[in-house]
Amino acid sequence: MLAIFPMWIFTGALIFRLEAGELVAVIGPNGAGKSTLAKTIAGLLTPRLGTITLAGEDITYLRPNQIVKKGIGYVPQIANVFRTLTIEENLEMGAFTKSGNLKALKERVYDTFPRLAERRQQRAGTLSGGGTANAGHGTRHDARSANYGLG
Repeated sequence: MLAIFPMWIFTGALIFRLEAGELVAVIGPNGAGKSTLAKTIAGLLTPRLGTITLAGEDITYLRPNQIVKKGIGYVPQIANVFRTLTIEENLEMGAFTKSGNLKALKERVYDTFPRLAERRQQRAGTLSGGGTANAGHGTRHDARSANYGLG
C-alpha cells in the first residue's frame, strides 16, 4: 500500500491511499501539481509537509535510488528513453538495479508490450510517441517487481 498524509501540493492538501491492485489517476489543469506529486513520491523532490509510506514504511526522505529498489518508478513524459539505444538496450538499462534473470525480466516486458518485442533491435529514438511511451514504461516495469508506476 502507498499512502500519503497530508501533503501540500500547490493548490491544496492531498491525502490518499493506494492499495495493491488499485489504479489512481490524478487529474487537473497545468500547474496543479500532478507532476510535482509524482516526482515527490519518487524521491526526486522533497516534500515540505506530510509523509509518504509504502507498505507501512516511511519513505518520505529516501533517495530516488532507494525508492526504485522498493518498487516505485517514475517515467517522465519527455526524455523517458535513451534515444540512441535499442529498445532492448533500454530495457537492460532499466534493469540495472534488479538482480536475477535478465532474460526473464525482458520477456515479462515483451509479454506486456508485444510491439516492443517485435522492435527490440530498433533504436528507441525512431519510435512513435506511443511507442516511446511504451518503451519508457517498459524500462520501469523491467526494473521493479512491485508495480507502482508514476508519470
